[in-house]
Amino acid sequence: MSKRSSSVIILGILAVAGLGLSGFMFLKNEIFFPDFPEDTAIKKIWYAENLDSTYYVPTVITEIPNLNITATVNAGESLFVSFNTDAAVYLNGLELLKIQLKINGLIYTNPFVELGGSFSANLYSPMSLQCSIETGAAGIYNVSICAYSSDTGNWLKEMTLLVYTYI
Repeated sequence: MSKRSSSVIILGILAVAGLGLSGFMFLKNEIFFPDFPEDTAIKKIWYAENLDSTYYVPTVITEIPNLNITATVNAGESLFVSFNTDAAVYLNGLELLKIQLKINGLIYTNPFVELGGSFSANLYSPMSLQCSIETGAAGIYNVSICAYSSDTGNWLKEMTLLVYTYI
């Protein structure tokens, strides 16, 4: 083999190795382990759950009992809320089950999540409500979930509520 062909082979091997290394670095830094801004961090986490009982949703918007969190927010922090549940809506005409966020006594009209329809069948589905709130002020935030149903036979169960503060 001539010196020229062996040099071309060595350069080809180095080029393939370089491409492989750059591809690995791209995947590592951008896909698998992206860099987050150093000033972004979760500060505190609160959690509540009701995994044992079925909650039959009333026909007036009502706070779900035993599923609330009191979160302390420091200046400059934002609040993230995540509520997850399993739901059943028994359709007999037009039926609806609606979930809303309640903070410090105020029921938010947005965001909300609904499950329902107008046909004759039963719906069983997971439901999730997530919201990020820039509080703007330090203080105590009482977080809970409210629900409404067009029929008292509709229910929620396996309910979890997660709240955290972040900057």
